[in-house]
Amino acid sequence: MGNLRKLKTLIFILLALLVVLGIVLVAKYIEKVKKQKELDKNSIHLGLSTDVREFSIEGKDGSLTQLHLDTHGQITSVSHDGTDYVKEKLNLTEAQKVLETTLFFQINKSFDASSQNISDYGLSPSEYKVTIEKLDGTKTILSLGALTSGRTGVYAKVEGDDRILVADYTLYQVLSMPFENYLSSYIFFMTKEDVEEVSFIRRSNGDAWTVKSVEDNEESVILEQKYEATYPMKREATEKLVDLLNAIYMLQATQYVPIAKEDMASYGLDEPEYTFTIKLLDGQTHELFLSKELGGFYYGYTSSNPYTFKVDVQMIPGLNLSSFDLIDSKVVHAGLEEVRTINFKVKDKEFNLECNVAESMDFMDQYTTITLDGRNAKVFDSNGECYGTLLFGAVVDMKVSRVDYSATPELKNEVATIRVNYTDGDVLELKLVPLSQEEYYCFINGFYSGFILDRSVLYKDNGRAMTGFGIWDAYLLINEAIDNKDVDDIYDRP
Repeated sequence: MGNLRKLKTLIFILLALLVVLGIVLVAKYIEKVKKQKELDKNSIHLGLSTDVREFSIEGKDGSLTQLHLDTHGQITSVSHDGTDYVKEKLNLTEAQKVLETTLFFQINKSFDASSQNISDYGLSPSEYKVTIEKLDGTKTILSLGALTSGRTGVYAKVEGDDRILVADYTLYQVLSMPFENYLSSYIFFMTKEDVEEVSFIRRSNGDAWTVKSVEDNEESVILEQKYEATYPMKREATEKLVDLLNAIYMLQATQYVPIAKEDMASYGLDEPEYTFTIKLLDGQTHELFLSKELGGFYYGYTSSNPYTFKVDVQMIPGLNLSSFDLIDSKVVHAGLEEVRTINFKVKDKEFNLECNVAESMDFMDQYTTITLDGRNAKVFDSNGECYGTLLFGAVVDMKVSRVDYSATPELKNEVATIRVNYTDGDVLELKLVPLSQEEYYCFINGFYSGFILDRSVLYKDNGRAMTGFGIWDAYLLINEAIDNKDVDDIYDRP
């Protein structure tokens, strides 16, 4: 009997708890319904995004922004003042925020408009007119007027509704948002595989280059992005140019900066310093215009996006480099192991550099030799730099300073002849013919190459630094080192 009595007590307690729980849940539900009714009372619902075909915002200044949606309520494109922007160029988060905030917005209060002069509230004409065209062909029109005192709200009116609404300030914020906020920070969003050709020109000095994409070698272990320069000369692009192009392909605006036409000159955009022309494989062409550096930024715009922006200079590495820093402009291509001898004739002096790299490919190997006119040129300074490689470096580091393919110089009165004899039997013979006191025409194997070389390729003493010597000065220094070396083949310039 005692156990039965205890069981009845437990059942009673359980039922009591269930009743209390039910009362609490009902109370919460009633409170939720009450709050929802209050929320609905203070909200305006203009539809669902899935019902909308087109969403237009017309400003008092005549501006027109149109959002185009698919049947799933997703924005597919945006038009602004007659210019279309596909979704890849949009900040879809911001665009979707404008749409959703307008379709469902809060109001602080409302009052009957029949006895009011709506122009007193900035509603005739309105500051902003929103037209929501739905899939079924119906339209809803929302007008936005003046801000309330204290800027806590904005007067609004829905066509067909007799009330003047005091909408939450957030509605005004999204509808008055400048159009550049709709745009992605990416000025371009492309890859090398999209590009056929890129051309560049710098206004102040006329420097220019054009490169074409070279198809990647898929069989290579390391995929290198390669380009072939077609102007100013046919050579490969350097890594510096590849880095610059990659920066342009994925260029991001640090900030959009609206600049009036009358102020373009103040930002260097009336005559942009830099112009890129990018031709894509699909036939499209994009132009990018950038100013000179101003306060750590480049200002710019593109042919496909009229909105002006600024970009941190660090985002575009190599922009200030000349075309001959960005294109492989070396006249001679050779490694020490690829050359047997180099014969020189400079200032009516003839001399020969002979290289013999050991099978180990180790420069310090005793069987690796460098001789100048038969004399051991494998002489070092106290820092371990070899004088013998100065002359070799002066040859393989010769760079084109500019080109002139229209010139027709005669091969006579040459001031220098450099003959490179490769280990595989190939021969490269360079003859330098005076163009002026400071420049030479470069003939390669008897024909004018179009290359102009600076006088420094022959005559330049780079002081104590063991690089950057001209051929003649490197020759003089090697002779000096050979003549004055100690027993350990060490020589330090006094």
